[in-house]
Amino acid sequence: MAGVFAVIAVAIAILRGPVLTHLERKEREAMLQQENQVNNLNVEQRVLQDAIDQYDIAKRVTGHYWGSKGVDRYVHAGLVAAAALQAGDADQYRYWKTVEYADSLCYQSDDRFDGCDEAGYFYRMWLPRDRRCFVRLIVDPAKGRLVVAPDQSGIPQYSGFDQCPAKIFDKVAAILENWSY
Repeated sequence: MAGVFAVIAVAIAILRGPVLTHLERKEREAMLQQENQVNNLNVEQRVLQDAIDQYDIAKRVTGHYWGSKGVDRYVHAGLVAAAALQAGDADQYRYWKTVEYADSLCYQSDDRFDGCDEAGYFYRMWLPRDRRCFVRLIVDPAKGRLVVAPDQSGIPQYSGFDQCPAKIFDKVAAILENWSY
């Protein structure tokens, strides 16, 4: 009788081993697949962050610019938008497409923009008696649109340019709301 139990115990051990191994293998494969998905996400997010860092370098190097001097900034904004699209981040994509658009206006010397620097974009407004003023614009991450910057300090002052009156900021904000990108 003891011999029968021993044979049964050995048979169960032999049959049980491959079954558990198969189940363990399936579980391990599922875990590895999950890890790969997480790692792929991390890679795409790292690529996006690297592209943002490269844009920041291009922005610092070009500084205050008009025309072709700012092409690096404009091109890098497009690369960041592409990285955001690859990462599937719609908010970042919308934000960086707006940055690319605004940088392209500076690059192309658009008549509405009078330059860009690290802090934003300069929108030129004409005042009575052929006077002009600058309004600093920024890209609002929440809206993904250009908006009037809350801080208007640090705007370059040139001959023939005045400080903008407060009502001008409301006028520019209304203009920006109607822009299509």
